[in-house]
Amino acid sequence: MRSGSTIKDVAREAGCSPSLVSLFLRNPGTTRVAEETKKRISRSVEKLNYRRNMLASILKSGSSNVIGVLVDAQANPPVHRLIACLEREAAGRGCRLQLGLFHNSLDSLWESYSTLKQYGAGGVICLSHDYPEFNRELEERFAGIGDVVFFNGPERPGHSCVIPDLETGMEMAFRHLREHGRHRIGLCIPGNGPAWDGILRRISAFKFLSGDDSLICPIPREIPLRQAIEQTLFPFIERQHPDALLMSNDRIALCAAGVLKARGLNIPENMALVGFDNDPADVEAVPSLSSIAVDNQLAARKLFDLLASKKSGTETSRLRPELFIRESC
Repeated sequence: MRSGSTIKDVAREAGCSPSLVSLFLRNPGTTRVAEETKKRISRSVEKLNYRRNMLASILKSGSSNVIGVLVDAQANPPVHRLIACLEREAAGRGCRLQLGLFHNSLDSLWESYSTLKQYGAGGVICLSHDYPEFNRELEERFAGIGDVVFFNGPERPGHSCVIPDLETGMEMAFRHLREHGRHRIGLCIPGNGPAWDGILRRISAFKFLSGDDSLICPIPREIPLRQAIEQTLFPFIERQHPDALLMSNDRIALCAAGVLKARGLNIPENMALVGFDNDPADVEAVPSLSSIAVDNQLAARKLFDLLASKKSGTETSRLRPELFIRESC
């Protein structure tokens, strides 16, 4: 097995030009090459133990076939499911993902972005950018930078965004619950936390649909979730007598379902439940959990489309969610 082989060595072994080998190795999924030629190149690469010099390629072209993804290291499971869909979309387009991780720090976010660009990322998808404590500073840092698209709110002026339409999702849930005889619908949200855009939008939509602020139940974040639900949800139920609950995410909904059952409240007979995110565990729960969510693969496709068209201006794409009706309502 040889070491230190060059692209010219691979081309000579495969019986084709160095430019064709280079093109195929950069974009194996999209380069139009005869199947037999692909096999010869692949066998030659393996035989000669050739390793592409990524840094040299970046210095020569100014970019790579890598797309950067900025994500908080402590992001919730729905974000990680979206990353899996982004990876599938990237593979279908002949490129690869590179993650830039940070946590709750504007400086760390910016450093991660800068590192991705130093390694030739052709564009960056930001999945974690809702930090009320430094939202304005974040916009200032990214002002005039055209190679970043954002997922979820808040919308970023001058940048393309893909926004799940939470308001329409909640309207769909309200309509279904009311058509099935539920008249006092409550909303459970994380309490004692930052004014996240997603939570504010849920509250605003709920107030519009319900008109009753007293049916909003904040669940404390500083104590274990089950304990928080036991201490806050049951006094809320005894006081307001809801017959259905919208939960801000599936984790809260699934935990609440277990606590309600332990207290003798049957779902959906005594209380209907609807979550957000359509976690895979929803189907396995007893009873299975109804949930609101956008199609993650569609979101991934739209993010890539917006990134590819960044030179044509900015666009905000709102994705209509789906209401997955299961046993809990």
